[in-house]
Amino acid sequence: MSGQLAHRLFRAELGSAYQLSKELLKLGKIWNPSPARGWTSEAITSVAYSMRGNIGLLLGNFTAARADSEMALRLYDLAFVPGQWFGDGQTIILSVYMESLTHLGYLDQARLRRDEALARARLINHAGTTAFLLSSIAGYEAHTETDPSILLDHVLKLEAFCSRHGFSRFEKSAKWQRGCYLMALGRSAEATALHAELGSELRARGSFLCKPTWLMSLADALGKAGRPKEGLKQLEDAAHQIEITEERWAEPNMHRIRGELLRATGDLAEAEASFHQAIAIARRRSPRLWELRAATCLARMWLHQGKHDEAAISSHRSIVGSLKDSTRRFWKRPGQCRNRSPIEPRW
Repeated sequence: MSGQLAHRLFRAELGSAYQLSKELLKLGKIWNPSPARGWTSEAITSVAYSMRGNIGLLLGNFTAARADSEMALRLYDLAFVPGQWFGDGQTIILSVYMESLTHLGYLDQARLRRDEALARARLINHAGTTAFLLSSIAGYEAHTETDPSILLDHVLKLEAFCSRHGFSRFEKSAKWQRGCYLMALGRSAEATALHAELGSELRARGSFLCKPTWLMSLADALGKAGRPKEGLKQLEDAAHQIEITEERWAEPNMHRIRGELLRATGDLAEAEASFHQAIAIARRRSPRLWELRAATCLARMWLHQGKHDEAAISSHRSIVGSLKDSTRRFWKRPGQCRNRSPIEPRW
């Protein structure tokens, strides 16, 4: 069942994959282990929580993904997970946990989980695990680091690692990100060549996991390169893919990017509407990261329009709301570290 679930996941059939993860969880809870089978009830349940958390993250259910990751970690024991797997289960769970915390706005706790996952990956020295984790960290940094030169340096290292070990899926993703960062840095010719290389596959494969995000990152890069109308066309495709696959984890960011692109074309009324839509979706699903980014873009636009009071109110509401949630969560988890400084991972 786990193999069928993974197959549907990578084909971006998220609805059916999520249902299968729920069935796997039910199976784990009633499983009667035997020495011949090898699997224990706890092992099956841990894998089910891990997979459901991963799928829930992609669907945009960040709070549920965090809770599932916590349960998966609590139940996980390598000794009870038989057979050969693509990657280390504990590292993969920590990676999903890191991403859910990031989008919920708990960046300090996300860094802790990132560092824990990196330490685990170095300890076991497994190429598949490292490729998965570094790809997840690259996605994490794409939304928390604003300097494209730093991002470019990291994806170059990721791309080289994946090429050396034969992980073509992660290598292609890194190449696509590299093209977007090159475009944002004004190196359009190099970016165009890379995207032309990967673009035919993007069009030919139909729906696949993270395709909406690929299109969003390209749209964002096109906007930074002064080509907002081309970026808006990419977002139309991204919105269509989201409706097909239900991969909604970055949907608020899509509306934020659309707002930035519309603002660049001079359509300020539609830009404001897009920012408000991004904030509304983010508040409904709890990803504070997307809400803060959209509110910041809206406030910046209002400042340029001379609407200083509106800008202050927009920023204040989102920042105060985020601080209240983070503080509430901190006191519920007294053992968490308050370190504010990001620790750059060793690639």
